[in-house]
Amino acid sequence: AGHLVLAGVRGGSRATISVRPEKIDFAPIGTGLPGRVLSRIFQGNHWLLQVATEAGSCLVIRQNDGRAVPLEGETVALAFREADASVVWLGTAA
Repeated sequence: AGHLVLAGVRGGSRATISVRPEKIDFAPIGTGLPGRVLSRIFQGNHWLLQVATEAGSCLVIRQNDGRAVPLEGETVALAFREADASVVWLGTAA
């Protein structure tokens, strides 16, 4: 498990965060959650990417709309809207 800072949450709190893969987007490097693309699969109208982050592995769906798609091994930053996240609080770290 990794660490992710959420606005308005005290340090040391533990939670599981779920975000639908199509709601995760790529952000400029230095913003968002840093990661590295492990794999990318073209699925016709979209790309399915697996990204390793310090908070765990993430699946990202990127529509095939002509925008550049990160290559395998590329460093990326992930972003999502707070409204798109489901959070289950687990308590505080020991």
